[in-house]
Amino acid sequence: MKKIKTQLGLLFLIFTQISISQVNSTNGISKSQERQIDSLFIGFNDTTKPGVVMAIIHDKKVVYKKSFGAANITYKTPIGSDTKFQIADMARHFTAFGILLLEKQKKLSLEDDARKYISQLSRYVKPIKIVDLLRNSDGLYDVNALKTVSGRSHDFEISNDQVLGILPNITSSNFSPGTNYQYTDTSIILLTEIIKKVSGSTFSEFMDKEVFEPVRMTNTTFVESENVVLTNLATPYRNRNDQFVDGDTFDEVFGISNLFSTIDDLVKWELNVMNPNPENKLIFEKLNSLVTLDNKKEYSTSLGKLTYGQQFTHLERGLSSTYHTGQYGGFASSMFRFPDQNYAAIVLSNNGLEYNGYFGVLAAHILLRNKFPEPPSIDIESLDTQPISRGELQKYEGTYWDQEGGFYRTLKVENDTLKYARTNGFVSPLIYLGKDKFQMVLDWDDKIFIHFEKGKKTFRFINGEADPILFQRFILKEKLSQKAQEYVGTFYTKELQIGYDIRLHDGKLVVSNVFTEDVELTPIMDELFHGNQWFMRAIRFQRNSKNEITGFSTAMNDIMGLWFEKMK
Repeated sequence: MKKIKTQLGLLFLIFTQISISQVNSTNGISKSQERQIDSLFIGFNDTTKPGVVMAIIHDKKVVYKKSFGAANITYKTPIGSDTKFQIADMARHFTAFGILLLEKQKKLSLEDDARKYISQLSRYVKPIKIVDLLRNSDGLYDVNALKTVSGRSHDFEISNDQVLGILPNITSSNFSPGTNYQYTDTSIILLTEIIKKVSGSTFSEFMDKEVFEPVRMTNTTFVESENVVLTNLATPYRNRNDQFVDGDTFDEVFGISNLFSTIDDLVKWELNVMNPNPENKLIFEKLNSLVTLDNKKEYSTSLGKLTYGQQFTHLERGLSSTYHTGQYGGFASSMFRFPDQNYAAIVLSNNGLEYNGYFGVLAAHILLRNKFPEPPSIDIESLDTQPISRGELQKYEGTYWDQEGGFYRTLKVENDTLKYARTNGFVSPLIYLGKDKFQMVLDWDDKIFIHFEKGKKTFRFINGEADPILFQRFILKEKLSQKAQEYVGTFYTKELQIGYDIRLHDGKLVVSNVFTEDVELTPIMDELFHGNQWFMRAIRFQRNSKNEITGFSTAMNDIMGLWFEKMK
């Protein structure tokens, strides 16, 4: 994996010469509340270990701001108000603001065809509007899937320019622009290119001048060049067998990542989001509004409903909340906001946590204790469960296929309980509510239902307010049919200019390429196979009028319909 190099040793010498403002303040909360919030960080307050910093805004003021642990464990540098962290995927929010700002400045329209600004999209027949990129309704393949299928390992990092280099040969897509949604990195990377073209400056220069400086976020910047040196930069760490090892600081892509900021700067931004000045009020209203297609359909996922600001809204214990998180190389970041309660929490860490949002949510449980209409976890005993015999439960057993996601789930009765098993081994019990409906037993407050349709051959997976996912029962075959040899051969895609071999090995079909991991195929139904690697987890073969295999296409939502022709 290529990494942008930095002289970290020099930077740490700089750290020791700079007066770092300690983070340790509360305002307007009780001592009891402070102690309860502090207790969330037991084990973190040690400068021999990397740490975390959290700020809480309530009723337009910062009521809590504290750090625990070190920005650098070698130098025992404490985390300060001006310590910079990589905030990774949270960068998308600011890129979206940049586009909406250009619209306000009348330098572009969201209805503009993106092909006007990005020549690499010229081979796409149908127009792709800027608003399609902003709401993830463009239909373009996910760049991470394209990268891996094109022969680069999952760990190989691809730059913005390399993304643009892949696109010119691609003509197929997941769906027609504006007709559906698919959350990808491709959309936001292309928005950064539009910002560069329209502004006439580099992306980071535009964002610094037009977005960060007006709100005095002087310690926040996008890094798009390996020549940039950042001061007061926290070192990311990963935990390996209770030992902290250096992580990765810089990503190759910007716009969707590579934004560095501090707790104080993000507090300034969040105060601006919660109480925008009149000049940008309309931008923030748009930023916080839900994306919708022309037919008014919202983008409802298991993460929540997507906003134009690339954040998600969902119900947390019955209260409306907005959130976004990021994770990269040992860094993690999160923002949770309860807009109706004027509450927001920002958390930054460098200790290898993949997710640190629970700190802000648990702090909300303390400060907003009496505001939540629902408990922190579901009380199974209070649900209106219905009796069902083991024999009746067994009628729901089977393996079920998600035709969009490209994966399967197994339902099996154990100890008179129907259980939902994922391919990663994680199993959740289901309780029967009657009328072919089950609820999943979880340790948190999410409400997930499994609702079978008549005949019990399909069920809908319903996660909160998300659009239901349809699963179809199939018979998982342990052995290939005698016709397995028909699938063997070399398959080539012109769009990515790469080929894959399919061979028989130990009774299994294996897809192989010298650049990627082998993919073992499991037959599902009607020429559909499941692969055990995410980038080719579902493929569908096609036959001609002579019943000969002519090729296969990918069949999963992040890269649907990419054609591989069988070579003769």
